[in-house]
Amino acid sequence: MTSRLQHTVYRVDSGMGKNLANTNSANKLGLVYMLEGAEFHDKHIGDHISVYEVSQSHEFGRYQPFRKRMPQPTNNPLVGMKVEKVIDGQEAIYYSFPEDGDWEAQYRGSIPLKDFEDACDEENGGNDLALDEQVEVLNDLIQRL
Repeated sequence: MTSRLQHTVYRVDSGMGKNLANTNSANKLGLVYMLEGAEFHDKHIGDHISVYEVSQSHEFGRYQPFRKRMPQPTNNPLVGMKVEKVIDGQEAIYYSFPEDGDWEAQYRGSIPLKDFEDACDEENGGNDLALDEQVEVLNDLIQRL
């Protein structure tokens, strides 16, 4: 029996628990790093942070950026992964999920993006929180799911 890789991924979306096919997601640090980016605020991509438990039977393949769930030409069924060193050697990890890929995802739930933003503001009196502090706020909110 082949063991499966299991991990949790996060994405900003409608909070409706849709399939991850032809989408991108991230680990917690990758998500808050993306939310900090100016390009994120120029796009309306969703109003919830959704959590998915993913399992796959193969190692990771090449990361594919998806735009508006549009399939990318690929015959690679592997979950893609891209890693960036962000702060103090911690890794922001981004994932891509090709349609008909070799993966399964279970929707765990979502929290409104506004709740995360409000909790970050409350945590530091309206001042910007560091990325690792934002991850801690996200951890606290996700524990409620």
